[in-house]
Amino acid sequence: MIVLIFVLFAKPVIAILTANRYTNAYHFARILSIGVVSTYLMSAIEGIINAFGFTKVCLINKIIGFPKDNLANFIGNSIELVCDYLDIKTRLIMSSSIEKNNSLKAQDKILDICSILKADTYINAIGGQELYKKEDFAKEGIRLDFIKSKYIEYPQFKNEFVPWLSIIDVMMFNSVGEISFMLDKYDLV
Repeated sequence: MIVLIFVLFAKPVIAILTANRYTNAYHFARILSIGVVSTYLMSAIEGIINAFGFTKVCLINKIIGFPKDNLANFIGNSIELVCDYLDIKTRLIMSSSIEKNNSLKAQDKILDICSILKADTYINAIGGQELYKKEDFAKEGIRLDFIKSKYIEYPQFKNEFVPWLSIIDVMMFNSVGEISFMLDKYDLV
């Protein structure tokens, strides 16, 4: 069954692999499509993708393949995998692992977590400006900033550029070095 599926998708896979760069990909794909058993086929395809520099596809498969029984764990795993791919060494802490006052909500809960972690700065997405007040954080000795991404443009196939998409879009069209450069393009307000 899987061999049949691979054969059906052989042309698009070959087009992706060749992409005017890998002339032997067609030969490899034809060999793989003939008589390979299902388990070995999938690992062989992943091996070819890795060999041709398509580690991004494998990363997305790892993200999507993570058990989805707990949304927080799924998101946490996604963030950890993306950070690992981008070589970001920031220590991540799940708020659910912190002993805190769970009866608190919104800003009060964030202030409680900051106090527990002895934070002197809290950076939130720009959309939080309506939720969190700098004065309230300052009263607790915490600096509150909002991160505002600068406009960044990069090629998206041959289509007109669509800004402000997800990190997955950025990753699919840019190298790790290019992304590292982009990650420094923001203002704190």
